Amino acid sequence: IGQGPAMRAMVSMYEGLLRYEGTTTKLSPALAESWKVAPDGASIELRLRSGVKFHDGTTLDADTVKQSIDRTKAMNRAGSFYLQTLKEVQVVNPMTVRLVGTRPSVFLLYGLPNVYISGKAHLADPDRGAAFFQANGNGTGPYKLGRWDRGQQVVLEKFDDYWGGWAGRHVSKVIERIVPEPGTQQLLMERGDVHLGALGALGLTQDPKQLASKPGLKLVVTPSLRMTVISLNSRKGPTKDVRVRRALQLATDYEGMKRVYQGYGEIA
Repeated sequence: IGQGPAMRAMVSMYEGLLRYEGTTTKLSPALAESWKVAPDGASIELRLRSGVKFHDGTTLDADTVKQSIDRTKAMNRAGSFYLQTLKEVQVVNPMTVRLVGTRPSVFLLYGLPNVYISGKAHLADPDRGAAFFQANGNGTGPYKLGRWDRGQQVVLEKFDDYWGGWAGRHVSKVIERIVPEPGTQQLLMERGDVHLGALGALGLTQDPKQLASKPGLKLVVTPSLRMTVISLNSRKGPTKDVRVRRALQLATDYEGMKRVYQGYGEIA
């Protein structure tokens, strides 16, 4: 339950060429086992991990990565945000791709964990797989889509062929209930009808410690890469004037926002 159910399902089913290490912004291998940035900074060469299976049973290779990234950029959604400087994806050899940019961009490199790679099935459809992905998934993640009852729940099931293996303690099925009303979410938590809820979705109408003090509830605090921003149009209207934007920045009560977040937010 909670905010961002689609994102939590996505990160369970899909992976990028790279990933962030823990809760930091340090890059580490994922579907690519190594990478090298060209001396001019404008291109990145990535060596893919062998033996990676997609949920449909097909195997990861350079051509699949090219088709997947080309689709993401063409659809202009989701991870395409990080591909704005990408000129083309080149297949160097069956297990190596080169991302060629129009100019040097650290944004492209550090955005790769958020550019998910999907299997090539349906990517060549006239709609580039839009209809297929409305009701299906085809990633490399530890969980595959078992069932999706729109507006109600998403059921994720263990993918036995996950390249990362299943050593350690894990669950074989995850049922993510979609509960838009914060009050209902909190009630479900208090009754023990759910195992995990995102505090950001429950709302900060009370001190989280007060909620966690109730029997059976435990508060887990971890760092997050999430950032709250207010976007301003810098091309038209009053905010086209940089002086207005600076004034709005100076007028923003950043310390007050920390109080709104009950002390759990930090100024970037």
